[in-house]
Amino acid sequence: MLLIAHRGNLDGPNPETENRESTITAALDAGFDCEIDVWRIDGRLWLGHDKPEHETSLEFLSQHDLSLWVHCKNLDALIELKERFNCFFHDKDTYTLTSQGFIWGNIGSPTTDKVICVMPPGEVGEAFGVCTDFPKRLRQKYQEGENNVGRE
Repeated sequence: MLLIAHRGNLDGPNPETENRESTITAALDAGFDCEIDVWRIDGRLWLGHDKPEHETSLEFLSQHDLSLWVHCKNLDALIELKERFNCFFHDKDTYTLTSQGFIWGNIGSPTTDKVICVMPPGEVGEAFGVCTDFPKRLRQKYQEGENNVGRE
């Protein structure tokens, strides 16, 4: 099962540090994929969940393109990034497809072994991957159960 650090969080939600290049790099260095929120405003790229907060670059994103799940927060970001990165856009959809054909669930969406489960409240069950604020805890839990968790 693939573990994805939600906004780069490793040990729980942290609005002060999430969606920052240093936090994203730390999550990737710890062996997790990372879901990030990206905006494109006036030709510039920004990280941030509710609004563009931290400027980033195509160079930074390109260095980690194989491990990023890019949640495009506006249409300009989706148009700019969809050909180069694994991107998606959704709001209240139960599921959406990423630009690379993965099924990305929404919080509370039923899951199967073909779906990326997002922010599960408890036991995960079957899932292709899990996007969570607690990837370190989940990896430890699965390692203790000797399940295969991490990038395959």
